[in-house]
Amino acid sequence: MDSILKEFLGMFRASFEPPDPYRGQSGTNWFVSKVWSDYMKKWLQRHYSVKFEYPLKQRRRLDAAIWSKTENQKQGKMDIALEWEWDNNKVARDFPCGDFRKCLEVDARCGLVIVQTRTDGKRGSTQSDETVSGLFQHCKKYRRDSRSVALIEIQRVLHQKERIEFVIFSQDLDTPTKHEIGRWSYPFKPSSKNVG
Repeated sequence: MDSILKEFLGMFRASFEPPDPYRGQSGTNWFVSKVWSDYMKKWLQRHYSVKFEYPLKQRRRLDAAIWSKTENQKQGKMDIALEWEWDNNKVARDFPCGDFRKCLEVDARCGLVIVQTRTDGKRGSTQSDETVSGLFQHCKKYRRDSRSVALIEIQRVLHQKERIEFVIFSQDLDTPTKHEIGRWSYPFKPSSKNVG
């Protein structure tokens, strides 16, 4: 794995602490997309030189182009091409053959994807396993060079009205070995004011 990805994963593990998901108007849901995307942007700006919605060919955009603080954005290729998706259904259905490919096609030193999957409820680990398998297959199919590509998988392992829990894994998409890098738990807080 490229050293810039190892550095990113170390910082992510040490300091990425997303806020409570939005509970929705009913106060019973757990929506992460807007809340965590806003947090992700602020976190990235603290640690890197970054450009969001980086323009690509065919009117497409990369979620974030990242350079180390010591690099100059005008000096050529970015350090990390980053795509993220918090909606586990979009991740399972569209992400591996869609947005994920941007990380392989853009001129970058390495690629990184951050996705949410689900292993709770009746479906068990099927959705998570199939999503990760799809990312491996598409990485092999569409990779054009030897760049490192890493995955941060945020598994939703518990989803109840009173609590939601996640286990976070990282892995290089050249090897099937996962490493747990964290756990997040969000209990219901009746007095909190969640803003979507």
